[in-house]
Amino acid sequence: MKNIYNNKATITFIFAFLIFTTSCSTGTTLSVQVSSPTTTIKTQPVTTTTMTSSAQTVTSTNTAVTTTDVPQATANKAFPGTIILGSPTDVSITVSLLTSNNGETYVQYGKTSGNYGGHTGITGFQKDVPVDVDVTNLEKDTQYYYRVCYRISGEADFTAGAESTFHTQRAAGDTFSFGIQADSHPERLNKMFNPDLYTVTMNNVKAHNPDFYLSLGDDFSIDPLITKNQLSQQTVNGVYANQRNFLGIVGSSSPLFLVNGNHEEEAKYLLDGTPNNAAVYAGNARTEYFPLPSPSPFYSSDNETVPFVGLLKDYYSWTWGDALFVVIDFYWHSSVPVDNVVGSDNTAKNRNMWDVTLGDTQYKWFEQTLANSNAKSLLSKIIGIPDFGRVFHA
Repeated sequence: MKNIYNNKATITFIFAFLIFTTSCSTGTTLSVQVSSPTTTIKTQPVTTTTMTSSAQTVTSTNTAVTTTDVPQATANKAFPGTIILGSPTDVSITVSLLTSNNGETYVQYGKTSGNYGGHTGITGFQKDVPVDVDVTNLEKDTQYYYRVCYRISGEADFTAGAESTFHTQRAAGDTFSFGIQADSHPERLNKMFNPDLYTVTMNNVKAHNPDFYLSLGDDFSIDPLITKNQLSQQTVNGVYANQRNFLGIVGSSSPLFLVNGNHEEEAKYLLDGTPNNAAVYAGNARTEYFPLPSPSPFYSSDNETVPFVGLLKDYYSWTWGDALFVVIDFYWHSSVPVDNVVGSDNTAKNRNMWDVTLGDTQYKWFEQTLANSNAKSLLSKIIGIPDFGRVFHA
């Protein structure tokens, strides 16, 4: 572990992954310090839960039936699947569950460990289909303890999963930490990817307990599926489901934000008017398997819909503490290859570089986002021109 200090930032390196702790009470100064909120406000129970499948929302939206009263869990055992937190706001968070079983679930939560004063309603889940449980009516700038309670089909009683934590939006002036990673490339096994080391790294990140965690791209490469002629919605879903096994180590307590890289192949130039292409498959998998921000009063984000995908959820911004976070996406808005040609590491050398663009709509959104923000710091993911190397800009 290596620390780098200067007058603007303190960054702790964890292998190839970064943990930042930011305090912006004096301009753009960053420092290593974590503080906990001291406000104590009574938790209110939640009685509304929704279940959606983003890949299916183009044709339908399903809302799960919920109940206000839930049975008590009679046993304790880890949830038999992956748990990913996402889209945190000042008063809500989404819990995404994926398991190889059918059954029912609800989420308990509270402000002290082991004391769960609130719960969601009961939501059904299906084998190998992600389900989102929305936890709402939370208190601002507060740490919560939660656990997923579940009942597998055929079982009489609910079981309580392991306890974990999350934090609602930090207030201005608060210090907090967040983490970033990129280019894990699970498809490059024994070349640049080692699952055992990746697991160790994710556990190291989890130990730092960042408020949230960002993947900056190339964590979901589908290039091998293309070159081996194995491309389908099912196989692409498998890539995203597999990463949940690793990212879920962090993501069960630190909400995840995803950013597209070139090897995800979510690119406008690949659209062909049908649902059977790499861009559509990857767009559906990303938005179904990970609970990403949609346009809302809390998140400013892309409101464009694409046939066979729906909302792209590819670029968005939010404020946390004194910092404005901005995620930018080139690939869905350029009619020519931005970097490599699909299924290859080779750059599209014959393209007109002036045709590469993030699109007028995203450009104007970015400009307006900066103009309207009162945040003291800007932290954004920028794809650099002309080499298109992904960098994190603070």
